Amino acid sequence: MFIIGGDFYRDRSYNNSILGGLLAFVFSCVPGVSNVLFSSVVTYAIRSKHSILGVPQQEIDKYGVVSEEIAGMMAENVLKTLEDVDIAVSITGIAGATAHFTSQAPAVMDPETGVVHIGLAKRGSKAQTFRHDWEHLTRFEVQKAVVQKAIGLLALAASSQAQLGC
Repeated sequence: MFIIGGDFYRDRSYNNSILGGLLAFVFSCVPGVSNVLFSSVVTYAIRSKHSILGVPQQEIDKYGVVSEEIAGMMAENVLKTLEDVDIAVSITGIAGATAHFTSQAPAVMDPETGVVHIGLAKRGSKAQTFRHDWEHLTRFEVQKAVVQKAIGLLALAASSQAQLGC
């Protein structure tokens, strides 16, 4: 989860399993981010979503780890756990098996390759989830697209009390 705070909104948290910490890295490049970033957790392994974020194993078994339900639970559970956090973003998906810096497609595509679910939870509101299908992109391109989308959602959440419809 990526948790940010301060002037951007207050404290925010990120959980980015598909990115391996890329979202937090991008934020860490911005001077002064320590005023708004509370934490980031990489829950890459499926069991870490249960053991670290408290997503019930039966829900993971029911919906699958790459689902809007799990993305929403991941974000909501951060707000339940960290009272200093106002916005939580979670990301779960399959970026694909291609190398980071190549346009070569994998020999066998997983039917869910390129599918990403982003969960966004704001304190006092129900979590929202957003599904994106980037099956035509390479692994690294999917990761870059996810970072851009997550930053956009965070900016909207921080600046607006309205429902997000991305």
